[in-house]
Amino acid sequence: SYSRFVNLDNTIARFEIKSEKMKVWADEQCATFAKGEFGDSAVAVDSLLDNYSLYEQQMDLFKEQAFDGLLTAGGMELHARHAELTEKAGALEAKLNETTAQADAYEEMLSLNRAEFEKLKSMIKPEKWMDAQLEAISKTQKAATSQAVAHLQQAFKESFTDELPRHERTLKVVREKLNSQAPPNAGVADKLSALETKLADLKAKAATFEADLKA
Repeated sequence: SYSRFVNLDNTIARFEIKSEKMKVWADEQCATFAKGEFGDSAVAVDSLLDNYSLYEQQMDLFKEQAFDGLLTAGGMELHARHAELTEKAGALEAKLNETTAQADAYEEMLSLNRAEFEKLKSMIKPEKWMDAQLEAISKTQKAATSQAVAHLQQAFKESFTDELPRHERTLKVVREKLNSQAPPNAGVADKLSALETKLADLKAKAATFEADLKA
């Protein structure tokens, strides 16, 4: 009947508006993922992860708008444009699947980058400790009495000898967890190498300092 075809035409119009909106959105998301922007700080990564959550919510909404039923209900299969619309729906589904694949890869890189900044954060305490030890060693005056020497030896044990294993373990864990697949934004490998060099220098100076105390 005439009313049926009017309804079908209205359905087709809604389909075309929605499908075009979805395609434009999917293209925009793919363009965002392709930029390879994974954040240059922990705060930036968290912001990008929040944006990704919004993407996931919108994608879920779009995927709920399945067009299979729309293209077969109410005699739509008899409409002159049925084959064309079916092809459009298939292309749209393929586009959404492509977007999902790119999104999954992007989220993986964001997660790896977040882990890198966590490693960077874990090296803050060891670095501060090293700097404090180097400064203390450089400023400590030679003791004039045996009692003063004993005091310096005890302080050295508490601040350096007892603390050293903990900070060495931290750097060792970071070294073991280095990931060449992660984005280089955090600069973890370079920072770790610099701290390992600083630690070697500190240990050498600490050994000399301890030997002088015992002399």
